[in-house]
Amino acid sequence: VRLRVRNAAGADALGATVRVRAGARTWTRVVTAACGYASASDPTVHVGLGDADRVDEIEVTWTDGSREAFPGVAVGTVGDVVRGRGTPR
Repeated sequence: VRLRVRNAAGADALGATVRVRAGARTWTRVVTAACGYASASDPTVHVGLGDADRVDEIEVTWTDGSREAFPGVAVGTVGDVVRGRGTPR
């Protein structure tokens, strides 16, 4: 599954920590973008889920330490996770 994690203004939420839960397993990723001479990487978060067919929950810890939970998404999709649209934790 791929996740586009954005702040309330719509910019990529660089530095945010994303936890993806599918069944009893949890994966953690940090939203990053690396840059080099004449290049940059895509900040979309990629999570390989093995044999899971659905993400049950997405939790984001924003750079200010606040947390939000978002509903899961189907495997093979790009989820759009935007600050302020989830449930505060």
